[in-house]
Amino acid sequence: AKQTNGEPPPEWALAKSFLEEAAEGVCSKQVRAELHYQQGRLAHVKGDVAKAMREYEQSVDLMPQHQIAVYTLAQCLVHRKQYSRAMKLLEKSPKHMRQEPEVLKLLITAYLATNDNEHNHKAREASDRLVALMPEDVEALSMKAEAYTRVKPKDAVSTYERLAQLLESPENQSEATPEMWNNMGTIFSIYGDPAMAQRAYEKGLEFVEQQILHSTDPQEKKELEVSQICLKFNRAFLAESHPSGPEIAEAVSEYITMQEDNPWFADASLRVGKQWQSLGRTQQALQSYRMAMNDSPFEARLYSAEALREAGQYTNALKWGERALAAAGEKEEHYAYVFLANLYYEAATSHKTPSAAKDEYLRMAMERYVKALDIDSDCFAAANGVGMVFARRGKPEIARKAFQCVRDHKAMEDNPAIYINLAHTYIQTHGVRRRKRVFGDDAESEPETEERIANTRKAISLYQKAKELDPDDVSVNLHIAKALNNLKDYDEAAAVLSEAAHNWPFDMLVKINQAKNWEDWAKHTLRIYRGFRAIQKPGCLEKVEDARDCLTSAVAAWNFISNYWSEMTHIECGLLSRRSGHPEGLKTFMSNIKEHIANLQQLIETVNARVQELARQIHHNDLQLERLNLEKKEGEREAENRAKNSEAFRREKHLEAEDQALRLMESGRHIRLGRNLEAVKDKAAAKSSNKKKKTEEKQEIPQEAEQPMQVVEGGEDIGGDAANTISGIFDDEIPHDDEEVVVPREREKKDKKKKKDKKDKKDKDKEKDKEKDKEKASADAPKPPEAPAAPAAPAAPAAPAAAEPSAPPPPTMEAPAAAEDDVTAVGPGGRKLTAGERIRLARAKAQNDKKKSIAIGSSSSKSSSSYSSSSPSEKKKKKKKNKKRSRSPISSYGGLVPVPVWLPRPANYGQDFVTGGGSAPMGGLTSFLEAQSRGLA
Repeated sequence: AKQTNGEPPPEWALAKSFLEEAAEGVCSKQVRAELHYQQGRLAHVKGDVAKAMREYEQSVDLMPQHQIAVYTLAQCLVHRKQYSRAMKLLEKSPKHMRQEPEVLKLLITAYLATNDNEHNHKAREASDRLVALMPEDVEALSMKAEAYTRVKPKDAVSTYERLAQLLESPENQSEATPEMWNNMGTIFSIYGDPAMAQRAYEKGLEFVEQQILHSTDPQEKKELEVSQICLKFNRAFLAESHPSGPEIAEAVSEYITMQEDNPWFADASLRVGKQWQSLGRTQQALQSYRMAMNDSPFEARLYSAEALREAGQYTNALKWGERALAAAGEKEEHYAYVFLANLYYEAATSHKTPSAAKDEYLRMAMERYVKALDIDSDCFAAANGVGMVFARRGKPEIARKAFQCVRDHKAMEDNPAIYINLAHTYIQTHGVRRRKRVFGDDAESEPETEERIANTRKAISLYQKAKELDPDDVSVNLHIAKALNNLKDYDEAAAVLSEAAHNWPFDMLVKINQAKNWEDWAKHTLRIYRGFRAIQKPGCLEKVEDARDCLTSAVAAWNFISNYWSEMTHIECGLLSRRSGHPEGLKTFMSNIKEHIANLQQLIETVNARVQELARQIHHNDLQLERLNLEKKEGEREAENRAKNSEAFRREKHLEAEDQALRLMESGRHIRLGRNLEAVKDKAAAKSSNKKKKTEEKQEIPQEAEQPMQVVEGGEDIGGDAANTISGIFDDEIPHDDEEVVVPREREKKDKKKKKDKKDKKDKDKEKDKEKDKEKASADAPKPPEAPAAPAAPAAPAAPAAAEPSAPPPPTMEAPAAAEDDVTAVGPGGRKLTAGERIRLARAKAQNDKKKSIAIGSSSSKSSSSYSSSSPSEKKKKKKKNKKRSRSPISSYGGLVPVPVWLPRPANYGQDFVTGGGSAPMGGLTSFLEAQSRGLA
């Protein structure tokens, strides 16, 4: 029933009487709870909300499981804006009740009305459950979209897209609201497609216009007109944020129209002032802000401070900032402190601020940040500002801790600014620092320690994280390129800047950094490969050519930047200078850009000359290397040939030595030495008194042993049955006291000297023999018939020798017989036999003696038959000569030493067959052997 003419209908009185009768004598809690609920409904219908809420509360107290009472009470609390009580009531309701869609909608409304971060997250979770229960419900999707807009705006785009699809159908259009279309357009304009945002705003304006035409309630119509203004304003703001051709003019026209039609709408005046501010017209912007001063004092003063800050008027900007703080409300005070603190910090870091005022501005900034934290301890912007102040005062470690605390905050984990500030602290602490005189100068880096390089790498990783969170921020790319440039990793820096130049082709800061990186790269390369010894470094010419190409690219970039800078306005140049972080340095450098380009062109000419010089050096070195390689190969071939020849010669010598050893072993089988030589010596000493008898004795030489002998060069004799060649000496020969033990090389030198001495001696002996032959020929010429009778004088032999019937007749003086019979016979070529040859000859004859007797003649150069006929003076000379030359073991020790047999000798030792006394004449030994032969005979 409804009221008619201001009077209650009769049904309400009847319902009241029934409830009063039911209340009499009721004892059950359930009945009383239902009774209070119905009485509350009756009061609610009458418009007495306070009484209705009291009845609802009594019903809920009596029966908490009374769902309709709980829900109705929660509705009343939300309507009275008592959101905390409504949330507690619904959260304590039965679980099956919290799964009802209407209860979830009421709970989400309460969560969103508080606008608290924790409650926003709860609203998102509840909206997920609601959409799972009602996936096609427009109101459910709208609540989910709004909840996600406050927590994860990017995730709200998909929900709004689904909501837009549902609103296309006519049956769902009646469920739409102006706020729904406005929120959809705002989300699409920020995170989605601007075209979708434009369409949402237009749909919202159409809906509002239809509602205004059909609305009869003045209050409702006023609210719809406000919604219409908001939709127009957001549509104009969208055109301003995404300008494309004439849309920016349409946006400004829309702002001006709203400003004229609705002077109370301060946002339109503020946006008009922003357009003047973007054009650099500070005074016009301030006038527009003054128009909004009455309706929006805080925002108007705040916008005025911002306009003065952009103009570089920090003193006036700080005054308006203080005024904005004074006009801020309770909800705006926190933001006002953060804005003013940021303004103080920027004024302290400005190059226009005097040095004396910078510390004061930093102190004021710190105070404002601290007050902001007192208001809201979770204010990440204020904590970030505290870190910036500490970093500016040279305390990066404390600043890093502040930034890390902000990064750990959930609300800032996706904010790229925190990672950029944290990376700056690593660069400032121990990063690679450079000493720069003015902007653009060639900077020399300080010694790069491992700690600095590691901190710079950490900063680069943090910059990369910020780039992932906000890939549309060009400043992050410039920070990365600068860090890589400081590490002298110019190649990677060039790659980062090339990517940035592709994404932002008309950004002058990217062009300036790109040209500077090319220039630094080229100069660094030229410093490495300078000097005359640079040619020894690998790839020298290619690196210098790359440096020349980098310089050429830098000159082209600087020319483009110079032309673009000359066409920019003063305001645009100021904005670009402030963006660079070195405003005065950039302006000074750009004023001298022509001179800098000329210097680079002169450097390119120098590099071209250097390239030509390096090319000549490399060509010269290549020729030298080629010649050295040819010489080396030729030397290797010669060494290889020498090695082959040496190996062949060694093998030949080895074979020759083996042949000599075999011949020596074969001939040594027939050699026999005397036995019991000491006893024979004693017998010879006993018979020494009979010198005359001893001198008349003659050796008995068997006819079988008197065979002609051939003597070859080096003392080797070939003849008879004895007759295999004997040459060389034993390898393991035992040295005697009169011998010198030498190493093979010294022995070889000594043998060469011996051979030379022997050859000289042989030549002298030949000359002497020729003279003697001439004298003898001249002496024998007058009496040739008497020549055969000369040896008859000593014909009277001793008695024992004459008594032998088998004694051979004495030899005649014929030359051939004498040569065959005498052991001192002259060898081929007229040379005399050496002592070794005479010994070997005597042994060969003794071997063929059937009686095994030893018959070796004296060491003189005459026959045995002429021995006794020699004059006494010749004998004395002979004895003296033998005494000087003979150093045999016999004369030294009185007896023979053991003679090594069957042992091979090296071929280079000498030509004598050593029997223990070296190569000296064997006069003493032969005398002893003569005596021995007589005793044995």
